[in-house]
Amino acid sequence: MSLLAAWGIADAIGDRFVLAPPGVPVGRLVADGVVELGFQQFSELMNLPGIDVLGTMPRDCAIVTTFSAALCTSATHPGHARDLLQVLHSSITDELKHRHGMEPT
Repeated sequence: MSLLAAWGIADAIGDRFVLAPPGVPVGRLVADGVVELGFQQFSELMNLPGIDVLGTMPRDCAIVTTFSAALCTSATHPGHARDLLQVLHSSITDELKHRHGMEPT
C-alpha cells in the first residue's frame, strides 16, 4: 500500500486493493478467489498451492527485506552461535537460499 502512495496512485486505485490481515498469506487470498492478484515476498508465494507466481517485482520498485542476526551477550555457547552465523553467511548456503526464494548477500 505504501508503494501506491509513493507512486501517487493511492487515491485513484487504492480502494480496489485489499490488505491481507495479519497471519493470512496473500497467496491464500489469491488461491481462495478473494483477490485476483497479490503481491508478497517471493519466498512466501512460491510454494503455495492454487496460485501461479507470475514473477518478481522489477528492482526499481521492489522492497528488499534484509534478515539480520545478533548474539546475546550472555549466550551460554557464543562460539556455536558464531559458527552457525558464519555458515549461514557463507556461500555454502547460497543454493539453499535460492531454493527458498531468497538472495544471498
